[in-house]
Amino acid sequence: MGSELYFTAPEKGLRRPVGDYVQRLTEAGYLCHEEADEWGHWVVFDGFDSTLNFSIENSAATFATLEMSTEDPAELLEAIEGLFADAGWDLGGDGES
Repeated sequence: MGSELYFTAPEKGLRRPVGDYVQRLTEAGYLCHEEADEWGHWVVFDGFDSTLNFSIENSAATFATLEMSTEDPAELLEAIEGLFADAGWDLGGDGES
């Protein structure tokens, strides 16, 4: 079991495609790739169980759900939170899964 965290993009300002977040996470040392399906755009991390699911509007990411595995290191969570904070996103809450 793990937890879910929710991130919301700022209403004003630059919105980026999911690929930009994949690139930034990879540059931070967390290899990952995007997998799009009918439910969203997933970011899957190589060697980790946690995933990010993005909602997209006009080709840009607007909302993200992090499904954080308890098996993954806290540093992954810190990197993801930092990425969204740097982009001006809000942390919208969490819940136990």
